[in-house]
Amino acid sequence: MHFFCTWQNVEFNWEDTTGSVNLISNGLANFPFTAGTISNGCFRLPDVFPGGNKFKFFGTCYDTIVISTNGIIGLGGSLDEMITSNPVQIPSVLAAPKPAIFPFWYACNFQDPDVAGRNLKYKLSGNKLIITFARVPAYNTVYDSSDYLSYQVILETGDDCSSDNGKIKVQFDNDKSGSTFLNNYINGNLSTGLVGIQNADGTLGIQYRYSNSNTPGYLFFHNQWGTSPIAVEFGQINELLPVELESFTSSVIENNVNLIWRVNSEINNAGFDIERSGVKGQTSNEWIKTGFVNGKGTATYSQLYSFEDKNLSSGKYKYRLKQIDFNGSFKYYDLQNEVVVGVPVRFNLSQNYPNPFNPATKIKFEIPVDSKVMLKIYDNIGREMKTLVNEFKSAGYYTVDFNGSNFSSGVYFYKITAGDFSEVKKMTLLK
Repeated sequence: MHFFCTWQNVEFNWEDTTGSVNLISNGLANFPFTAGTISNGCFRLPDVFPGGNKFKFFGTCYDTIVISTNGIIGLGGSLDEMITSNPVQIPSVLAAPKPAIFPFWYACNFQDPDVAGRNLKYKLSGNKLIITFARVPAYNTVYDSSDYLSYQVILETGDDCSSDNGKIKVQFDNDKSGSTFLNNYINGNLSTGLVGIQNADGTLGIQYRYSNSNTPGYLFFHNQWGTSPIAVEFGQINELLPVELESFTSSVIENNVNLIWRVNSEINNAGFDIERSGVKGQTSNEWIKTGFVNGKGTATYSQLYSFEDKNLSSGKYKYRLKQIDFNGSFKYYDLQNEVVVGVPVRFNLSQNYPNPFNPATKIKFEIPVDSKVMLKIYDNIGREMKTLVNEFKSAGYYTVDFNGSNFSSGVYFYKITAGDFSEVKKMTLLK
């Protein structure tokens, strides 16, 4: 099981910090730093999760975390890159801490004396570990009593570390953040920052937001944080739907089926397998894959997809989408109605395709009633060369493959006879 991230339908609920252990109180460390100092330091907390639980992260269970003053939560005991104040894009094998959660990797300055109440603390509550960064000053060459932010990280362990990944929630409170910082955020003037997570190898990560002077942007969303609080959740992939499907419909043109589906949002979406099953009586045959449509990865906007299943025989069919994420996890979405491909309204023999061909081509024909069908190949002087069909067939659409590997280049004719219907067409074999 793997993680993905969403801000939609995530409830902001600032956790009570009463009874927290204060690692930093009003800019002063209450415990020795494991590495670094008050400006760029971190605390290692072994066996910190409640009840002896462990936190499962990208499939590995951890009982130790490392909290950095610059908005990094490391999993396990590694201190590599934990005291850096220079955020980089992830995944990163060499330049970023790993495994790690980046609730707000940013250059902070707990030494700023102009900001009162600058605290870093944690609290155990049930199966939650609540880490609070309160009134954390942003690093600036000029001290500013209003240039600070407040946010919480909630790590929630499962009942059994052998099953699901833990839940991660990051929430930011604009009411507990300073006006200078919020104005810089709203106007896109923040320094380099990152929100995301990455695994122990630094090979897999979710970079929810990254912004710097070369790629300025909002670390969350304009008109959300800055004017109201916001919460972001990294959840178990089977709890937060990777694709929110709005509609899935079908239409039929002759013996071609058009499928159209719309998604409201998608996260980590590699794409869709299109699967079809024939219906006989009250039962369905085995599902077969008929195609694949690429997804958009992660997108918070509505997206329309389509697929055409061509040249079907007459009959009833069911369809489903197999949505696959980049980690290999998948989910099925069924088309609610059966699709009926009817019988043709007239006899018809189509031009072969491709034409000219070498050495193979396809010949299509349609019969509106059950008929004895003959389909034969002739050379350009009328000699019969091959019989492709000689049998009784039900009304419907048919496609026959012809391979001319044993034939010489030249012009050939194919003739169909079905009941009183007969037609001849020409084709060219070029070798």
